[in-house]
Amino acid sequence: MNEFKPHQAYLEELGERLRLYRIAMNVTQKELADRSGVSDKSIVRLEKGQSVSLENLIRILNALGLAQNLEMLVPDQRRRPSYYVDGDKTIRRRARKKKTVQRMKWGDET
Repeated sequence: MNEFKPHQAYLEELGERLRLYRIAMNVTQKELADRSGVSDKSIVRLEKGQSVSLENLIRILNALGLAQNLEMLVPDQRRRPSYYVDGDKTIRRRARKKKTVQRMKWGDET
């Protein structure tokens, strides 16, 4: 079973991974800021595990060549194996609560 992490732990882990990836690519924070169009302060904040906007995160991932990994963040439900068999019928348009039907009982049933 997956253990739930507080969101801060995810931010810190993501920041550290991006920092190590940037260093492995031999790119400075300033160079990454120039490539991504994001301020160098935002780069520093992200690498320290602090919050940045989603748009800035996507720009940084693009600049590092990691944007294709966003596809794994929330998998496309249309690409499940059943999609190819059933076509568009497997795509849910909305979520609904399931109704529970009470079975009627006769007087002699308990």
